[in-house]
Amino acid sequence: MRAVLLFSGGLDSILSVRLVQLQNINVYGVYILTPFNPHSIERAKSAADYLKIPLKIIHTGDDYIDLILSPRYGYGKNMNPCIDCKIFMYRKAREYCKEIGADFFITGEVVGERPMSQNKAVLLLMEKDAGCKGMVLRPLSAKLLPPTKAEENKIIDRTRLCNISGRSRKPHMELADLLGIDLIPTPAGGCLLTDPVFSMRLKESIEHKETLPRFMELLSVGRHFRLLSGKKLVVSRTEKEKEKLSEFVTPEDTLFKAGNIVGLLINGGDLEQASAIVARYVHMDKVHYKRGAENGWLTPEVIVDNTLLSKYRIE
Repeated sequence: MRAVLLFSGGLDSILSVRLVQLQNINVYGVYILTPFNPHSIERAKSAADYLKIPLKIIHTGDDYIDLILSPRYGYGKNMNPCIDCKIFMYRKAREYCKEIGADFFITGEVVGERPMSQNKAVLLLMEKDAGCKGMVLRPLSAKLLPPTKAEENKIIDRTRLCNISGRSRKPHMELADLLGIDLIPTPAGGCLLTDPVFSMRLKESIEHKETLPRFMELLSVGRHFRLLSGKKLVVSRTEKEKEKLSEFVTPEDTLFKAGNIVGLLINGGDLEQASAIVARYVHMDKVHYKRGAENGWLTPEVIVDNTLLSKYRIE
């Protein structure tokens, strides 16, 4: 018997897998990779290896971006449409069930762990809206929820599942010890859409119709500026961001370099303003720039203006 698992690589997911594996179910993991949780993928791969389960990576596209821009159930405290996002993931899990011949799928959700998307009423609403009523097994809180089809059909023994609720991690740690789980992942940074600064940048980007996945990925990098013409400038803060911005350049963009930082001007223009901002961060009067994949660097005259940072910075 097979089951699909919506897998994050966190402790909740790991415990849920082991509880189901103990009932002689072959578990197939699926990780939904979005522009807003890219840093968790390595954790998921590592945990899948530990549990000896296959892991399918599903890359989101325009349909997911559309969901973010116009969620049916609205946003949380920031730009996080948690309910719509989870419904999207349920549908992807249901599709994978059909692909491999699984009758149900598993999640690591815990009743009451997250107020917006993990209370009992919303959990049941989401699976109904996703067209998978009775297909979603939540091993950690199963005894607090109506029996799923897998339980009713005696594929899963409900008595061997749990009744965990709330935000305390103590029951999880005790269960991990009981199950012999010695991989205890540290909590991840979470979805960027719950971050206030990222959410502010996203709102501003939407206002300027910058909604392509490329723009979404840039939102978590560097310092952001909206210049007088409406163009976006991103300035690096670290060596890693410097490398990432350098990789983002397209033929329409302009890359600036001064000292140990770079600036990326999306779709060109505003050379004077962009140069002055980049120069201000390294206290230099010279900045080099080039367009797209051009080989040579040009050096414009720079007039450093200390008011530019506060005037044009998005956050």
